[in-house]
Amino acid sequence: MTQHLGELRNLACEYFQAGITAASPRKAIRDSLNNHHNILNDEKKSTGEGQLIYIAVGKAAVPMMAEMIDIHVPDHAMLVTNYENAPNNNNKIHHYCDINLASHPIPDKNGFIAAQKIIDILIKSQENDVIILLLSGGGSALIPAPIENISLEDKIFINNLLITSGADIHQMNKIRKFFSSLKGGGFSQLAMPAQVKALILSDVPSDDMSAVASGLTIACDDNNDDIISIFKDFNLWDKLPHHIQHIVNTKENITPSIDNTKNYMIANNRMCLHAIHHAIGDNYPIIVSEDYLIGDVQQAASQICQDMRHATQQHDYVILLYGGETVVKVTGDGLGGRNQELSLRVALEIEKNPLPNNVTSWVFLSGGSDGIDGITDAAGGIVDHSTIKRLHHLNIDIEGCLANNDSYHVLKACGDLVITGATQTNVADFQIAIISK
Repeated sequence: MTQHLGELRNLACEYFQAGITAASPRKAIRDSLNNHHNILNDEKKSTGEGQLIYIAVGKAAVPMMAEMIDIHVPDHAMLVTNYENAPNNNNKIHHYCDINLASHPIPDKNGFIAAQKIIDILIKSQENDVIILLLSGGGSALIPAPIENISLEDKIFINNLLITSGADIHQMNKIRKFFSSLKGGGFSQLAMPAQVKALILSDVPSDDMSAVASGLTIACDDNNDDIISIFKDFNLWDKLPHHIQHIVNTKENITPSIDNTKNYMIANNRMCLHAIHHAIGDNYPIIVSEDYLIGDVQQAASQICQDMRHATQQHDYVILLYGGETVVKVTGDGLGGRNQELSLRVALEIEKNPLPNNVTSWVFLSGGSDGIDGITDAAGGIVDHSTIKRLHHLNIDIEGCLANNDSYHVLKACGDLVITGATQTNVADFQIAIISK
């Protein structure tokens, strides 16, 4: 690896970190409260009759809760986050907050118990209470609250079907809402008549707030036919046990009436892409994709490679930025995640159809802002023009590993994993390509 290539790799990692830093939940909370003074200064609470309650759910729950407690200590506080983002023992939230850890992306019993705690708080809330929900990505898996006649095991089974199916986040969340007593507005409905204010850190590329953690505070009007259609589109319907099929066919569709809630978007993927752009500065040509990178990971890789080829026709040195969330249809039993697979597929496609001969170096990084890609310790992958040659030297069957969805071990073998550790934030994924002639 030449020094020039090493510099490009370092820059890509530096820019990726700039995006993560921009997604700071604490800064997002501060900015939101400065912009919306009525979030804490509520008329009902100002009478002194009600309680101020904080509930934080998601991968960013710890810093969001810590910032809120720093600003104003509540009467009661509870958080649920994934094991990797557990607060350290010196964190002051231990003194004020009921801390619950659960599994992501596969729900577990601890998440079920935490969901029941939340439900108990909501149904006991009174008219003059103000509940501030601090919501970030990951909440769908972290607080499984199955509807009647659906067990936790059923929820886990359905979740496992979805995350390996190739369904996108919107399709998966429609089904999660259907089987949940908290999602799809259930949280707000259970809290009535208390007032709810949701501060939402979006991990959804489209910034559809109803899709963040499956829309705890936003009414859902999906019906049985919508759910059946999604299951059938991904060949999952016949894999469902008969009792689940029966519930889907017969569940009464009631759209909750929600008039006790205000929702505030406090940070998102696009804001962080602008922060990466700012970190790069004006010294180089920068192309920020106007479209979110979504859909099948192979199609996304092809689009990126096409964009890279086009960019080399116009610039001697150029940086391409993307944000979004691709999907992988899992057919194998290997280890990896959408960002690792995307980066490896980009490297393989450029190897098969190279960039112009006058391109001396290129680097591509794809990483999750939460620092966790799939069920691995990596945030994603960083590849360059030497990656495939290094893998061939190691006698690794790249195509076979991709067919087995085993991108993790491939990238680990050649030192091309991006490892940041859990970042305690989540605004979807960033992709960075740097090309030099």
